[in-house]
Amino acid sequence: MLQITRLTARQASYKLQANRGFTLVETLVVLGIFVIVTAIVLVGNNSFNNTILLTNFAYDVALTVARAQSYGVSVKQFGSGAESFNVGYGVHFRLCGATADINESDDVSFVLFADANRNQYYEKPGEFLERYITRRGNKISHLYWLDSFGVPSALSGGVDISFERPDPDAGFVFFDCDSRVISHNARAVRVEVVSPAGITKNINIETTGQISVQ
Repeated sequence: MLQITRLTARQASYKLQANRGFTLVETLVVLGIFVIVTAIVLVGNNSFNNTILLTNFAYDVALTVARAQSYGVSVKQFGSGAESFNVGYGVHFRLCGATADINESDDVSFVLFADANRNQYYEKPGEFLERYITRRGNKISHLYWLDSFGVPSALSGGVDISFERPDPDAGFVFFDCDSRVISHNARAVRVEVVSPAGITKNINIETTGQISVQ
């Protein structure tokens, strides 16, 4: 038997509404939410990547100083002959001026050197070992010396941080842009590094030889 179902006007209207798709307004709202969520994720991911890359760079600096400390204390050979074991090792940081291995105003590199004459000062080019170049826009933004109270003062030129046996203590030699040695009664040196986004990290090197990243 054929059964005919009659729909009231209200039932027919409800059925039509239930079967219809998204309206233009609803579509725009969904797209807006999607765009906002995507933007938040991308910004957060970019910030996270910047932080990770800068942290890696900061630890590269710290590990290079620790490497110089290890070489100096363990009496690593440099060159040949009787005096080849009687050397110190250090790291050369410079924000201005020029050396044979670092360009003028070079805030994107630093040098590991062998202190062959043990004067705690990098003398080019015979003491050069390796040059480290920063990547992805990270750079050394400031150098500081810290007094006995831990108060930082900015360095305009640079600093050589060196180590030699028999103890792991750090020696500091400060200099201006013309390579003239400057005297500071420093308890520590701070190397500040910065990412393209403006995030900063500090590497502290104490006279006692302690190295930390903050």
